[in-house]
Amino acid sequence: MNKKRLVILLMALLVLCLSGCKKSNFGVRVNEDMNVEINAENASNDMFGATSGFEVAEGQKVYIESALTKGEISVRINAVSLTDIDAKPEELLEAVTGTDNTVLDLKINGIETSEYELEPGTYSVSANVLTKADGKVIITVR
Repeated sequence: MNKKRLVILLMALLVLCLSGCKKSNFGVRVNEDMNVEINAENASNDMFGATSGFEVAEGQKVYIESALTKGEISVRINAVSLTDIDAKPEELLEAVTGTDNTVLDLKINGIETSEYELEPGTYSVSANVLTKADGKVIITVR
């Protein structure tokens, strides 16, 4: 009888571990439609991702469609300008980090769509998990 209880206990622990120990993934990428896609699957705090992002033309707006079922993600949309080839290293660093450019910092959670107007130009996107997250965020320009 003790062996039977031990087997049942081990089976219960195995089922509990398999259901609660799922894989963590977090990614930021440009998809085939040229939209930025942020995917979180059981993403743990402080997971980070970035991509080169997108172009905004005159008259276009940026739309952020969040479908997070759990958690919160910090997103930074940062203008990038590397047009001056003869720039000093400090100037290039400023251009990449966006200290002199348009920067949009957001905290995203839940399911919603937001619209933003940004200056025309090239933008990069970085994202950081603030609290354990599941779901998807799509950033489009139209």
